[in-house]
Amino acid sequence: MHRKLATYENNKEKLEAEATEHSSAVTNHIARHNHVIDWEGVKVIDRENNTALRKLRESVAIAKERRVMNRDEAGGYQLSPIYRPLFTAGNHSGSKSAM
Repeated sequence: MHRKLATYENNKEKLEAEATEHSSAVTNHIARHNHVIDWEGVKVIDRENNTALRKLRESVAIAKERRVMNRDEAGGYQLSPIYRPLFTAGNHSGSKSAM
């Protein structure tokens, strides 16, 4: 499958096209808010080889964070709303969770 090459007038237009094509939360956020992501400064905050456990840990990390770009995706773990107060009541230790 070949992809047509196009010239974009500016980066925002390109990012909006990519957001439509890929529908990723990051590209949508960049296009909507005209933000620039510091890809060199990105850091991995946790690792998990077990897919189910990784999705659970990610769901907990998202619940703890107030400023997120993540969307609730069907492929992710849906953390029950009953647990959210445990993670949003100022319980931000900044360290790896003890799961």
